[in-house]
Amino acid sequence: MKKLFDLTVDAGTLITQDPSRPETEGRHLIAIKDGAIAAIKKWTKKDAATLKSQSKQWLDAGQDLVMPGLINGHTHLAMSLLRGLAEDLPFEKWLHGTILPIEGKLVDAKFVELGTQLAALECIRSG
Repeated sequence: MKKLFDLTVDAGTLITQDPSRPETEGRHLIAIKDGAIAAIKKWTKKDAATLKSQSKQWLDAGQDLVMPGLINGHTHLAMSLLRGLAEDLPFEKWLHGTILPIEGKLVDAKFVELGTQLAALECIRSG
């Protein structure tokens, strides 16, 4: 029998990106195909059995919080090379007295490339 879904998650508390219903009540089933959500259904014994038989993989997260990945939409990846520098200073002194002058002297294409690679590896390692 050909499986319709790559993965089905039996989810406990579900938080969505739907502004009208950011959190759903009760358990839900999330069916995933080709890396995208194909269906979300309120948990019923019948739907659970059906989706389990139609899925290549089943993940029981019935006691867990299931939510979209946390996405950092504002990054300064290359500046990972300056992490910890003068961090004990108040923000204005730190930014204008330390970081911006150093950036002006050190930052070039190679700095940005290496700093971004380091930060990308850290993101992969920690999610």
